[in-house]
Amino acid sequence: MLPDPAKSRVVLVGASRFADPELPDLPAVANNLRGLAECLRDVGRCTIVADPQSPVALVDPIHDAAQEAEDTLVVYYAGHGLVHPRTLGLLLAVVESTSTRTHTTVPYDLVRENVLDSPAARKVVILDCCFSGRALGGQADPTTTVANEAIIEGTYLLAATPANKQALSPPGETYTAFTGALLRLLTEGVPDGPQHLRLDLIYRHVRDALRRNARPEPQLRVDNTASELALIRNASYSQSTPEVRPSIETAPPSTGPVLLAKRYLLGTRLTEKVHLATDTQTQETVVVKRLPANYTLGVHHRAILLMRALLGSHVVLPYFSGRTLAEVLQADGPMPEDRAVEIVIEICDALGLAHAQGVRHGDLTSDHVMLMRNDAVVILNLGRRDGQDTRSDVYAAGLLLVELVTGRRPAADRPIPPGFPAGLATVVSKALYPNINGGYRTAGELWQALRQR
Repeated sequence: MLPDPAKSRVVLVGASRFADPELPDLPAVANNLRGLAECLRDVGRCTIVADPQSPVALVDPIHDAAQEAEDTLVVYYAGHGLVHPRTLGLLLAVVESTSTRTHTTVPYDLVRENVLDSPAARKVVILDCCFSGRALGGQADPTTTVANEAIIEGTYLLAATPANKQALSPPGETYTAFTGALLRLLTEGVPDGPQHLRLDLIYRHVRDALRRNARPEPQLRVDNTASELALIRNASYSQSTPEVRPSIETAPPSTGPVLLAKRYLLGTRLTEKVHLATDTQTQETVVVKRLPANYTLGVHHRAILLMRALLGSHVVLPYFSGRTLAEVLQADGPMPEDRAVEIVIEICDALGLAHAQGVRHGDLTSDHVMLMRNDAVVILNLGRRDGQDTRSDVYAAGLLLVELVTGRRPAADRPIPPGFPAGLATVVSKALYPNINGGYRTAGELWQALRQR
């Protein structure tokens, strides 16, 4: 669901000129503000803060919008980012800031506090400045880190750069590197994508565009509920009947038209338990699936299908098109190591959340994970609540990583084959053998190890 414009607020802050000669002017920032104001005009009432002179001039509009927003709050800053010499926290520069006087800048913590105090159900913060990854808490002083605060329910934080990297404003380009990639996505849309662009989809496409051009990769910290927020309409979306995956045998409906809950019109039967259907209120194609026993769908994560409705023993899920990882490997061969690790990190993130709620998969294989057209990862059939040990999922994730890198199912007697990348082999072995010294017993431990490799 898109934000309610009457109950949502957008604050766009840009500092493009500076009194301190040590802080060069950033003329592209002014273009950033104009471009984003146009793209986000339907999100909510927009306040543009161009070249704030003082810290108060930057913070006050954010405070006011934060208190007014009830549905969605979007806060954007572009300009110079500095690092506090003692706390190592992120500082945002204004026109009158001096690089050697921290009191003339705005600590990001002050912005964060105003955002988190907002009654808005969903809060989005986008930072396009040097060292913006410090807002995620990754490189800050452990005594002052705000990482845990950043994942308060309904919060989405997108930073243009890692904590120790400078942002780019390439000479001759209309926009800064990060915001330029963001604006291209918002204005051009995602071909074959959904009708509305969700935050997780926006992040993936912007990241991939910057990666292709060897530019700093954006950083993300997100609460699971915020990632489901659809921010704007997809400019490339065209209403058409989605194609059915050829790997699934189709058959015509066995009966005439059936309308469930006076809303969902059953269509093509994909399997004995799964039908395509049309949501007659939104005209979107959805999936209606009969639930097995001992299954739950109360786990919310971007890699887990979000339930649209529960109809007795059936559930309504969003329709998506893509290929299973097994199909991807069969068609394209082994994956690059970094991409394989990225996929398993996403899987472990979802598993960790599910395990914390007493839910496991129990049959995690490349056949049960899909890669959507937008490269998002979706785990199929995750929802078994049977009280069994969740460590089997950690083991399966380790095997899956081997399969993605090698392109072959691991052998039972020697799951890590000769020639497998040495650093990765150490991580996988600890997933497969949790009882050895330092072995991983939870999905969270494997997730952390892969991120730190």
